[in-house]
Amino acid sequence: MSRFGWVSHSKRSIKNWMLLIALLLLPLSVAQADEAILDFHSDITVNRDGSFNVVERITVNAEGLNIKRGVYRDLPTSYDHPKYGKFGFKSKAPIEVHSLLRNGDHEPYHVQALNNGIRIFFGSKQRYLEHGEHTYTLSYTAERQVAVNDGIAQLYWNVTGNGWGFRIEQASAQVTLPDNASIHQQEVYTGYQGSSASDAQFALADNRDLKVAATSQLRAGQGMTIRVRFDAANIAIPQASELAALYSDNKLWFWGASLLVLMGVMFLCCWHLIGRDPRRGIIIAQYRPVKELSAAAHRAVFRNRVDDTSFSVGVLSAAIKGWLTISKPRRDTFRLTSTDKPDSESDATNRIERKPLSPSEELLVKGLFDGRDSVTLDGVYDSRLKKLKERYDVFLMSEFADKSHQNHVWPLVIGGLIGLAGLLLMATVGLTGKDSLIGIMLVVAIVVAFISIMVVRRKDWPFGYSLATISLAVAAINFYYANTLMALGFVVFGVLLGLFSYLMPAPKQAAVGTLDQIEGFRLYLSKAEHESLKRLDLPEKTPQLYEELLPFAIALDLETEWSGQFTDVLAAANWDSDKHSQRSAWYAGGSGSSMGSFAPAIAAGLASSVVAASTPPSSSSSSGGGFSGGGGGGGGGGGW
Repeated sequence: MSRFGWVSHSKRSIKNWMLLIALLLLPLSVAQADEAILDFHSDITVNRDGSFNVVERITVNAEGLNIKRGVYRDLPTSYDHPKYGKFGFKSKAPIEVHSLLRNGDHEPYHVQALNNGIRIFFGSKQRYLEHGEHTYTLSYTAERQVAVNDGIAQLYWNVTGNGWGFRIEQASAQVTLPDNASIHQQEVYTGYQGSSASDAQFALADNRDLKVAATSQLRAGQGMTIRVRFDAANIAIPQASELAALYSDNKLWFWGASLLVLMGVMFLCCWHLIGRDPRRGIIIAQYRPVKELSAAAHRAVFRNRVDDTSFSVGVLSAAIKGWLTISKPRRDTFRLTSTDKPDSESDATNRIERKPLSPSEELLVKGLFDGRDSVTLDGVYDSRLKKLKERYDVFLMSEFADKSHQNHVWPLVIGGLIGLAGLLLMATVGLTGKDSLIGIMLVVAIVVAFISIMVVRRKDWPFGYSLATISLAVAAINFYYANTLMALGFVVFGVLLGLFSYLMPAPKQAAVGTLDQIEGFRLYLSKAEHESLKRLDLPEKTPQLYEELLPFAIALDLETEWSGQFTDVLAAANWDSDKHSQRSAWYAGGSGSSMGSFAPAIAAGLASSVVAASTPPSSSSSSGGGFSGGGGGGGGGGGW
């Protein structure tokens, strides 16, 4: 081999060795660049008033990955109440931050409120950290963390917290008790939240100074918790009554509950002043309906609302008065045909003398046959029918307005707003900062529903019932997520609103006499055994009388009772036979219909057909011991 060949071979060997060394050192360089908490030490000094001072020394390795400006420390200040936590009550343990040092020098910091505590940001937004090791020293005082029971005090404290996003290579703590205090028992727990492992060692000096150190590093999400029981002779915790402490820690909930109580008191007072029904008169039976009230208006006054049956009653009344005919060509289908035709096109044998229509019935007939001779109700949506029904409902309400109830909506609105304010306060129990928005989302949804229902509300489903239903649904959601306090608030709100939405409407004074007359007329329709009926010279029962008052019987929910009185009369008149010519000209249905089923069937069938035809289609689719992370303290931290 030539001298030059040997040199070339040596150079290649050196390059290979250098490459090998670089590959071997690569993991070491990566490890050196890893961010971690190198040491976490906490000095805890217990004070005689049950508070304790904490000095945390946290050494981190910053490489500009997650730790850019510094780290942050999360510390809880709100915990489930030891006795009433299962109901959602909180117990507050305030923390006061005193100072922050970095590498022995004062370091800026700022504190941000969290949903159940505080977050302390180490450093400044305007400055980035140099890469390498930094030691932070955080000093703060924690209050109401020492519990005393039967002369024994207990400190149960999560030293590091389980919320760190970095591993903790070394964790330790030192607990110093007041003079003459004596430790009875000490426990250490390490690992993830809920772990009962105890990978730690401790040393006790003078029976009042305890040193604890984890024997292995803690991974991200792991922590170290200590529990120390000691003699409480030198602990003088300021004693407040349990109820006073509960109120102090949950003021907003109690204020919210007070507003719900105020809502109930207001509803009760308003009902007593304006919502109670006027004293009713003596009910005297009568065989004629109330003068100047149509059959549908009878129903509206009696039920204090216009509903789907009101429309079908109007149709039936117009048919009996001779303005249209009702036929049933097939099951679940009705055809309404106008009788307003030239005589040459109509069957003279089936024409009956027309009787005057009420204003609402006149509106109905004109709307039904505007530009057409017949209307088929077969369950298919008809936009014209929907608009007609809306106009008819409004007109019918105006027709009986002076004889209707006073709904007294505004007391419900004002009381409802008071209750919503109470729910809003209750929703903020234990919630502060940005996370509080999540806690009040359901209340905001109720407010939106409240306003929406007030703006557009159906006359047969008052806004109070609607809002009460929504509130109870939200209560069920809160119960599901174990938020008992909020669930209870929504239940009270929903029950109060639903109950007084039912109780608050009261008849106007002018309507009391009308209601008494309707009740007297119902006695006649139902054939009740009433003394006043025996003194009346009742009209003879004829098919014509049956038909004339049938719409009123349906309107007052007495169609079955009314039809039962005429079974023999109609049978004798051959009304039930298959000879349709014997039956009135306004109806042509299937053969063999009996009076026991005819009136209820036509009432229910017409109403359901009208609802189907006036409802737009909608799309639908289916489709004992301690543990790591227990006690006070805790939290965690991260880089920022």
